[in-house]
Amino acid sequence: MSRGLAGVSGSTLVVNLAGSRYAVRDGMATLNPLAAQIIGQLSSLEI
Repeated sequence: MSRGLAGVSGSTLVVNLAGSRYAVRDGMATLNPLAAQIIGQLSSLEI
């Protein structure tokens, strides 16, 4: 069982993925299509 978390530290996205190679592959497959939108939203934050 995995309890993945994600958050923002300053203007940096922090994501923890499960420890297995396959879980990381699946997690990155999920994050990659969202990367441009996430980066755009984080870059517009006023800190």
